[in-house]
Amino acid sequence: MLMKNNRKTWCAFSIGYIVLLILFKWIKPWEPSVTYPFGIPNNYWNPIIPADDFLFHLKSYVGNLVLFIPMGFLARSVIRKKANYWIFGVITCIVFELVQPIVHKGVFDLATVNLSLIGFAIGYVIYAQYKKRI
Repeated sequence: MLMKNNRKTWCAFSIGYIVLLILFKWIKPWEPSVTYPFGIPNNYWNPIIPADDFLFHLKSYVGNLVLFIPMGFLARSVIRKKANYWIFGVITCIVFELVQPIVHKGVFDLATVNLSLIGFAIGYVIYAQYKKRI
Protein backbone atom coordinates (compact mmCIF):
# COMPACT_ATOMS: atom_id res chain seq x y z
CA MET A 1 0.00 0.00 0.00
CA LEU A 2 1.12 3.54 -0.62
CA MET A 3 2.58 5.54 2.20
CA LYS A 4 0.43 8.39 3.50
CA ASN A 5 2.69 11.14 2.13
CA ASN A 6 2.41 9.61 -1.37
CA ARG A 7 -1.40 9.40 -1.38
CA LYS A 8 -1.87 13.03 -2.42
CA THR A 9 0.61 12.64 -5.25
CA TRP A 10 -1.03 9.38 -6.32
CA CYS A 11 -4.49 10.99 -6.25
CA ALA A 12 -3.29 14.01 -8.25
CA PHE A 13 -1.64 11.73 -10.82
CA SER A 14 -4.83 9.65 -11.13
CA ILE A 15 -7.07 12.68 -11.64
CA GLY A 16 -4.65 14.23 -14.14
CA TYR A 17 -4.43 10.97 -16.08
CA ILE A 18 -8.22 10.58 -16.27
CA VAL A 19 -8.58 14.17 -17.49
CA LEU A 20 -5.95 13.56 -20.21
CA LEU A 21 -7.62 10.28 -21.20
CA ILE A 22 -10.97 12.02 -21.63
CA LEU A 23 -9.28 14.84 -23.58
CA PHE A 24 -7.52 12.46 -25.99
CA LYS A 25 -10.42 10.02 -26.44
CA TRP A 26 -13.55 12.20 -26.36
CA ILE A 27 -12.89 15.92 -26.61
CA LYS A 28 -10.10 15.97 -29.24
CA PRO A 29 -10.15 19.74 -29.88
CA TRP A 30 -7.62 19.31 -32.72
CA GLU A 31 -10.07 17.15 -34.74
CA PRO A 32 -13.25 18.35 -36.41
CA SER A 33 -16.50 16.73 -35.39
CA VAL A 34 -17.43 13.72 -37.47
CA THR A 35 -20.71 13.90 -39.34
CA TYR A 36 -22.24 10.59 -40.30
CA PRO A 37 -24.42 9.96 -43.35
CA PHE A 38 -27.99 9.44 -42.18
CA GLY A 39 -26.76 9.99 -38.59
CA ILE A 40 -25.34 6.46 -38.39
CA PRO A 41 -21.61 6.05 -37.67
CA ASN A 42 -19.60 3.51 -39.66
CA ASN A 43 -18.50 1.24 -36.80
CA TYR A 44 -15.78 -1.35 -37.20
CA TRP A 45 -16.66 -4.73 -35.72
CA ASN A 46 -13.58 -6.60 -36.92
CA PRO A 47 -11.51 -7.41 -33.79
CA ILE A 48 -8.33 -7.82 -35.85
CA ILE A 49 -6.35 -4.83 -37.08
CA PRO A 50 -6.63 -4.81 -40.89
CA ALA A 51 -3.23 -4.97 -42.60
CA ASP A 52 -4.16 -2.55 -45.38
CA ASP A 53 -5.06 0.21 -42.90
CA PHE A 54 -2.33 -0.54 -40.37
CA LEU A 55 0.23 2.08 -41.43
CA PHE A 56 -2.45 4.71 -42.00
CA HIS A 57 -3.83 4.26 -38.46
CA LEU A 58 -0.53 3.43 -36.73
CA LYS A 59 -0.53 6.64 -34.65
CA SER A 60 -4.05 5.94 -33.44
CA TYR A 61 -3.27 2.31 -32.62
CA VAL A 62 -0.11 3.12 -30.69
CA GLY A 63 -1.89 5.97 -28.95
CA ASN A 64 -4.69 3.72 -27.72
CA LEU A 65 -2.20 1.15 -26.53
CA VAL A 66 -0.12 3.71 -24.63
CA LEU A 67 -3.11 5.64 -23.23
CA PHE A 68 -4.42 2.62 -21.34
CA ILE A 69 -1.15 1.48 -19.73
CA PRO A 70 -1.55 3.92 -16.79
CA MET A 71 -5.20 2.87 -16.44
CA GLY A 72 -4.12 -0.74 -15.93
CA PHE A 73 -1.52 0.31 -13.39
CA LEU A 74 -3.92 2.56 -11.47
CA ALA A 75 -6.81 0.09 -11.52
CA ARG A 76 -4.63 -2.73 -10.22
CA SER A 77 -3.41 -0.55 -7.37
CA VAL A 78 -7.01 0.04 -6.28
CA ILE A 79 -8.89 -3.15 -7.24
CA ARG A 80 -7.64 -6.20 -5.36
CA LYS A 81 -9.63 -9.08 -6.91
CA LYS A 82 -8.24 -10.11 -10.29
CA ALA A 83 -11.68 -10.96 -11.68
CA ASN A 84 -13.05 -7.52 -10.79
CA TYR A 85 -9.94 -5.92 -12.26
CA TRP A 86 -10.40 -7.57 -15.66
CA ILE A 87 -14.16 -6.88 -15.68
CA PHE A 88 -13.38 -3.22 -14.97
CA GLY A 89 -10.79 -3.22 -17.77
CA VAL A 90 -13.13 -4.66 -20.39
CA ILE A 91 -16.01 -2.36 -19.44
CA THR A 92 -13.77 0.73 -19.35
CA CYS A 93 -12.23 0.04 -22.76
CA ILE A 94 -15.63 -0.61 -24.35
CA VAL A 95 -17.23 2.47 -22.78
CA PHE A 96 -14.42 4.72 -24.02
CA GLU A 97 -15.00 3.43 -27.56
CA LEU A 98 -18.81 3.59 -27.36
CA VAL A 99 -18.82 7.24 -26.33
CA GLN A 100 -16.77 8.39 -29.35
CA PRO A 101 -19.62 8.14 -31.90
CA ILE A 102 -22.01 9.73 -29.40
CA VAL A 103 -19.84 12.86 -29.09
CA HIS A 104 -18.99 12.77 -32.83
CA LYS A 105 -15.24 12.38 -32.27
CA GLY A 106 -14.64 8.95 -33.77
CA VAL A 107 -16.24 5.58 -34.35
CA PHE A 108 -16.54 2.38 -32.36
CA ASP A 109 -13.65 0.13 -33.41
CA LEU A 110 -13.31 -3.35 -31.92
CA ALA A 111 -9.62 -3.55 -32.89
CA THR A 112 -9.03 -0.42 -30.83
CA VAL A 113 -10.80 -2.04 -27.87
CA ASN A 114 -8.36 -4.94 -28.19
CA LEU A 115 -5.38 -2.57 -28.24
CA SER A 116 -6.73 -0.72 -25.21
CA LEU A 117 -7.06 -4.03 -23.36
CA ILE A 118 -3.48 -4.93 -24.27
CA GLY A 119 -2.37 -1.57 -22.86
CA PHE A 120 -4.45 -2.28 -19.76
CA ALA A 121 -2.70 -5.68 -19.41
CA ILE A 122 0.72 -4.05 -19.81
CA GLY A 123 -0.21 -1.71 -16.96
CA TYR A 124 -1.10 -4.77 -14.87
CA VAL A 125 2.31 -6.33 -15.56
CA ILE A 126 4.10 -3.08 -14.71
CA TYR A 127 2.20 -2.89 -11.42
CA ALA A 128 3.05 -6.52 -10.60
CA GLN A 129 6.76 -5.83 -11.23
CA TYR A 130 6.53 -2.67 -9.14
CA LYS A 131 4.99 -4.57 -6.24
CA LYS A 132 7.75 -7.24 -6.39
CA ARG A 133 10.42 -4.59 -5.95
CA ILE A 134 8.84 -3.08 -2.85
